[in-house]
Amino acid sequence: MNHIFNKGRLIIISLCLFLSACVDTDYTNPSEINKALPTATLSIAELKALHIGGDNDTTSIPSNIIIKGQVVSSDKEGNIYKELYIQDATGGILVRVDMSPVYTKFQLGQEISIACGNLVLGSYASNIQLGIPSLNKGVPAAGRIPSPLIQQYFSTGEVKEVAIATITVKELIENLSTYAGKRVKIDSLTVINNDAGKTFADAVNEATENRYFNDASTTENINVRTSGFSDFAGDKLPEGKGTIYGVVSRFRDEPQLIINNPREDVIDFKAVENQKPSGPIAIKTVDQLNEAFDGTTKYDEIALENWLNISEEGTRKWYINDYKGNTYANISVFKANEKRVNWLITPKLNVVAAKDKTISFRTRQEYSTGAVLKVMVSANYDGSAAPSDAKFTWTEVNAKLSNDGQSGYGSWTTSGAVDLSSYGNVVVAFYYEGEEGVTDGGYSIDDIVFNYTKDPIIPGQGYVLLDTIKSDHTLIPSTTAQFSYTDQEIIRHDGYYLAYNEDTENPIWVAYVLTAADVSGSISRTDDFRIDTSISTKSTNSKSFRTGGSLNYTYDRGHIKPASDSKLSASEMSDSFYMSNMSPQTSELNQKEWRFLEEHVRDLATQNGKIYVVSGPVLDKNYHEWIDRGVDDDGDGDIDKVAVPKAYYKVVLVLKNGTPEVHAWILPNKDKSQGNLNKYSTYKVTLQELETRTNIDFFNRVQGL
Repeated sequence: MNHIFNKGRLIIISLCLFLSACVDTDYTNPSEINKALPTATLSIAELKALHIGGDNDTTSIPSNIIIKGQVVSSDKEGNIYKELYIQDATGGILVRVDMSPVYTKFQLGQEISIACGNLVLGSYASNIQLGIPSLNKGVPAAGRIPSPLIQQYFSTGEVKEVAIATITVKELIENLSTYAGKRVKIDSLTVINNDAGKTFADAVNEATENRYFNDASTTENINVRTSGFSDFAGDKLPEGKGTIYGVVSRFRDEPQLIINNPREDVIDFKAVENQKPSGPIAIKTVDQLNEAFDGTTKYDEIALENWLNISEEGTRKWYINDYKGNTYANISVFKANEKRVNWLITPKLNVVAAKDKTISFRTRQEYSTGAVLKVMVSANYDGSAAPSDAKFTWTEVNAKLSNDGQSGYGSWTTSGAVDLSSYGNVVVAFYYEGEEGVTDGGYSIDDIVFNYTKDPIIPGQGYVLLDTIKSDHTLIPSTTAQFSYTDQEIIRHDGYYLAYNEDTENPIWVAYVLTAADVSGSISRTDDFRIDTSISTKSTNSKSFRTGGSLNYTYDRGHIKPASDSKLSASEMSDSFYMSNMSPQTSELNQKEWRFLEEHVRDLATQNGKIYVVSGPVLDKNYHEWIDRGVDDDGDGDIDKVAVPKAYYKVVLVLKNGTPEVHAWILPNKDKSQGNLNKYSTYKVTLQELETRTNIDFFNRVQGL
């Protein structure tokens, strides 16, 4: 491909072309209309793919290249100037022409072919263009094809109905290269609040303006860009919800819609219901609440029975998001170009009659500079007006919220038990406010629980913690009562669940889904070992694994879920370094056979696509020792004593065409003084042997085990 140009020759050619362009010739048709068009030798997508250079480079086109498509733009009302967009089934492209008007020569829907020999491909802000070799401020560019040369390159055919793709804003953003240059249709669009009541552009100063619309398929908006010279620049933007047709342009990674005229391209806008309550709403009182947002669809606005989801400012309400099967409530102002004030309000909670008068939930802060989340309660909110109306009394409650996500994705943080006993029966509101133009400003909420009765632990039987289990994680284990832990907390972090035992300062088990994508992730280790404050009594500190026991031995901080299984996201990697995911392992175990076993498990994930892993120490009250440094490492008021297990287990479930296949191992936790470890494969056991040793019913909901 040739990227080299003789600039002197180019300037002379361009000058000749410019002089030729001064001739005022009226072309009724670039060539004979309705004559059979030449056969295309490349599709438009294939032609665009030839341009491997950037904005400061051009790509020469071989002389035998012909493309064929349909005209999808019109400059009749002045919103496009000396440009022509054509599309075929594979894509669309902007063609630069030095003529105005264009619509008298190339009608909307007209078939057209272009002989591309002697033309070049260039780009402006990543928008690929077709034109003649030219210079823009001394830099190679695709220039406008002079009017006298139009017939040399163009042939026109019949006018036919334009094929239009109906898409969402989300689909457009995610597939911008596919749709750039094509005419599309987007339904259910509304003007964002900040642009409501404005005109398409600045007709007074003849200035081009960006106006933003949203269709609720994503939190991001679509830019409808209009020239200040257009005939409709001074027209008011539509009210309500409707449909917009437009040609897709792009400015780097931002899609833009260019309309030909609003009468045909901006249609069916109808008034929508006021998002704020306009009359009394029946607020139902419930005795308990356990909301994990299961059974919902990603990006749908939250519409739970007896809940209220209200936007007082902005076009977007709280919506559903999803990561690796975990669904949760989410809101942000990411690329929204508008301020957002949103309320997610629970049913009224029957606090007076509740046995447990507390509420708990989890939150995550996400690039939240410019945004705030508050949790408030009201005893007199009745839905008869906007929640912010002065007649309602709201009290902010003291809850622990995620606060480590100002410049990234924070950690999922458990609120703790928020006492509601002094408020009476109340609704609980998750109030969000995000400023316009910030990078993200996001918050997420999950696992909202009030007075919820968990399934009891029945002696001799396994139990399922239904209120903590979601999606693939329905396969996490159940602990039997044969070994009675005086304390067991179920915690969910990004990428895994764990059951933590305060008595031993060890996890009982850590469970997670491991996929081939996880294994191939690229996130590096963070090594940010830290106390897990989501545990009510806090986890142990990494210092607790140092010397101080009878063996006077320093132990490795052994990951139960390995960091190398957590490489898909930065937050998942960081969460793997909570000390609740650690247990004191000898270097002989941790750095050799345990590591080799972890690598084997990752191979299983790669081979099978997805597997289920549960791992942990064998907590059978038969320990090597207790590490007792005589120090309160975690600041909970107690001297930390950490049990050093004599063994560790790992069990993997593979579902092959629905048939369960289990692999299990128990490896001794011994150091060199006790002899070398054998190869990990020699420590393989049956599932029954593992369950007998650990008193844990691992996959009790899987048929066939």
